[in-house]
Amino acid sequence: MSMHAVRAACVGRVIGAGAVRGQALVLVLFLLVLGSAALIHLFNAGQLIGAKTRLVHVVDAAAYSGAVIQARALNFHAYVNRAQLAHQVAMAHLVTLASAAQFGDTQAQQLAQSNPPLGVIAAFFGVTHGTAYGESVGAVGRGAALASAFEAHDRTVHQVLMTAQRAVFNTLTQSRRDAIDAVVAANYDGPPPLADVLADSLPGALRWQSGAARESLRALAAQAVAPYDYLGPRNHIAYSLLPVSARCPWLRHELRRNGATRQLGLEGWEAADTQSWHALRSNQWIGCYFREYPMGRALAQAQGSSGDAAQDAPEEPVPTDFSQEDFWRWATRQSSWNIFGGGSNPLGQAWASMQPVRMGGHGVPANAGLSSGRDSMRFVLRLREPQARLPTTDGSSQVRAGVDRLRIGTHTAGGEMAAMAAAETYYVRPSARADGRGERANLFQPYWQARLVPIRQEERELARGLQGLK
Repeated sequence: MSMHAVRAACVGRVIGAGAVRGQALVLVLFLLVLGSAALIHLFNAGQLIGAKTRLVHVVDAAAYSGAVIQARALNFHAYVNRAQLAHQVAMAHLVTLASAAQFGDTQAQQLAQSNPPLGVIAAFFGVTHGTAYGESVGAVGRGAALASAFEAHDRTVHQVLMTAQRAVFNTLTQSRRDAIDAVVAANYDGPPPLADVLADSLPGALRWQSGAARESLRALAAQAVAPYDYLGPRNHIAYSLLPVSARCPWLRHELRRNGATRQLGLEGWEAADTQSWHALRSNQWIGCYFREYPMGRALAQAQGSSGDAAQDAPEEPVPTDFSQEDFWRWATRQSSWNIFGGGSNPLGQAWASMQPVRMGGHGVPANAGLSSGRDSMRFVLRLREPQARLPTTDGSSQVRAGVDRLRIGTHTAGGEMAAMAAAETYYVRPSARADGRGERANLFQPYWQARLVPIRQEERELARGLQGLK
């Protein structure tokens, strides 16, 4: 073979090898571009999945925090309402003590005047009653101290507890929102996602009970004082041993003790105590009747209240002595009085109502109550991350989240990423009742708790409808 032929063959082999290497380089470059695109897309997908996971965790934490705020507010209302009942019990005792103090004072005055004489009471009703009458003591200064203590309770009820409860009641929705925003902001260095509260059952779940609506708290206060015997009826009648009138030998002198502590509607408390000697008398005009001699008498009530302690109120001014007119003549003109029997002390009650002990106070306070039928407060929270803030490589987030290129299930339009969570504040006893009965949700037991709950289908549809999605 000639030298020219050899050279031509070598040149041909070199050119062929170069062509093969050129084709391989194109393939390698194509694979590098494809791999880079896949890597970038994988990176972007990872970033979006990470952002979505973070959004889900944050929305769960924020929703739960909002439910905790609701639970704390409801438990706060429960503690305040229980404190209000405790103050009502204390105020009922103070009114009763004030009545007892005035009772002792007025009975000591009657003893000093021997009206009726100590010996007469001891002779007709025995040593025990005589000793009790003889040991009557005045109550100088005690009434003022009791009234001051009563007013201190009233200030706490109206200026501290009711004011604080009103503030929590008025700001609950905003406090919940502040807690949600704080949790969301704490999890993001830059601008936090947009937060929306959907399907909220908190509005209308609570009501501020003022005016006539305070009746529910008044009724519970009446139940709260029921176990205290000291606040119960204080009624007793003692009879003399021997007959005192030939016209009615079956009747006796009577020593009547009346007393009660009661509520004056929504105005507060009243305590009345009286004790009178009802001496059996008789004449030819009306026969046998009882001449009342008031001994101890007292009436303590809230300032400005129109109490009903003097249930047998006289129809004309009550005299403080009957030297100008016989008792029976005056008493028979009072249509509501019974001087022929009964168990009350109408004259003693009338005298007590002429000098009542006013205790101040503003009555039953307004308070927070639970609307009928409500046993939970539920809301749905949605967080939305705008597309421009999604952490993708291109800076403008052209890799769309939730549509076409990468589906993550965002429930929002416009390429936003979203996550939803539902939370609930609910009422549950930590242990069963001793009587085995169920217990409805209320604002007098601090048994409110918080939890995350599944999102309902209608709530998802509501969220999609707000964004114009089907």
